[in-house]
Amino acid sequence: MKKSLSLLVAIAMVFSMFATVAAAATNTQSKYDELKAAGVFVGRDGGDAALDSELTRAEFAGIIARLTGITSDSPASFDDVPSTHWATKDINANVQNGYMQGVGGNKFAPSRNVTLQEVIAVAVRIVGLEVDEDATVDGKAGAWAQPYIAAAIEAGLIQPLSDYTANATRGDLVDVTYEVYQVLQSIAKVAGYEVVSATKVVVSFSDGGEVEVELDEPLQLGKNTITVTYNDREYQVEVDFE
Repeated sequence: MKKSLSLLVAIAMVFSMFATVAAAATNTQSKYDELKAAGVFVGRDGGDAALDSELTRAEFAGIIARLTGITSDSPASFDDVPSTHWATKDINANVQNGYMQGVGGNKFAPSRNVTLQEVIAVAVRIVGLEVDEDATVDGKAGAWAQPYIAAAIEAGLIQPLSDYTANATRGDLVDVTYEVYQVLQSIAKVAGYEVVSATKVVVSFSDGGEVEVELDEPLQLGKNTITVTYNDREYQVEVDFE
């Protein structure tokens, strides 16, 4: 059985995106420098890239939040993530958007090192690759992770590895994150909207495209959230109607 995840990007479009960005990839340090300039990564003590260092699930949640722009107004509800934890809102944002999950027993394990298979699964969810739940891979990996890994390999997001259960280094995360970052940059964003009437809204996008949305129910006074489909992707757009 196949299941569409996350952003619902058509698989053909995703293949095209990876082919386009492949030429942009350089070495891990230069990828890190670009991602740091974009505000996705921050240096360790003294600004060190620390590419060989491992990182925790909390740190990973913070990087994903900065990469995708997701936010949360409330702290996470896990027993091991107090409201005072520095990453509590980043963790909650990841969980709310379906990018990361708990480890069971209402625990998130924020201080546990993140593994390669966890990184790959999150990357697949963010990009919206289609996952064959019966797919398997060579190499050591959890049964739950193999469909995600297979999808990532098929799309060229990663190269096959011998052990996906190993802890990820910051360098590993940079390499995967860079590919995801390039894909996200190529996806059009909502640039604005025009309310034509209570039942018609024209939504414009960053690539110059527009979609005219005919609403089944008229807009209510104040803020409204409408759904618009553009380039095989669904967008939730908040519209003010006065």
